[in-house]
Amino acid sequence: DSGLTGANIVLLDIITYLSENSDYKINVIYPSLSSEIFNRLKVLKVEIFHLSKISNRFKIFKRLIYYIKYCMLLFTIRPSLVYSNTMFNFSNVYISSLFGFKTLIHLHEGKNILEKYKPKTIFSAQKVKSFITVSNYSKRTFAPYFKKSEFTTIYNGIKLLEKELKYIKEIKSISVIGSIDRNKNQLLAIKAIEEIN
Repeated sequence: DSGLTGANIVLLDIITYLSENSDYKINVIYPSLSSEIFNRLKVLKVEIFHLSKISNRFKIFKRLIYYIKYCMLLFTIRPSLVYSNTMFNFSNVYISSLFGFKTLIHLHEGKNILEKYKPKTIFSAQKVKSFITVSNYSKRTFAPYFKKSEFTTIYNGIKLLEKELKYIKEIKSISVIGSIDRNKNQLLAIKAIEEIN
C-alpha cells in the first residue's frame, strides 16, 4: 500500500474493469483501511478483507499470526486464481502456490530490483506457472529464472506504434513525472532521444 502509483494503479484499473465488466467474484486482501486505494476499492463490486502488514515489533510472532490469517483467508475464499500485482508479495505468493492455488504475478520490476531480491524472488515464485510483465525488458530479466513458467507481456500504459515516431526528432526538452529511479531507466530514454536527434 504505497499510494496511487505504479503497480497499485494497474491493480486498481484491473479490479475496476473486472468489477464493472465481468461476473467474477473479486476478493481483495488489503493492508490499509485508510488509503486512497481502499477508498476507491470500497465503492466497487468487490469483497475486501483487511490483513495488516507485519510490523517490526515482535516480528516473529506477528509474522506467524499474519501467515495463519492469510492461510485461513485462502481456505475460506478458495480463489480460482491468486493475483499478485508485484513480486514483493514473496510469502503470499509462495504460500498460495504451495497449497495448490493458481498464482499469477504481474511483474513491474526490472534487473536492479531482481538482483537485490534474487534469492527471495526465485524461492517464492518457484511454483508460479504464469507471469505478466509490463515490458519485454521485464520478461527478459525474469524469464531465465522461471523456465517452466509462461510469460505474457502486456505493456503498461503505452500503446506500441508500428510506424516511425516522427515527432521524437522535434523534441527539445523533456519533463519526467514520477520518481527518478535507476530501475525505471529515464537516463536511457534521454540517451535514446539524443541518438535520434
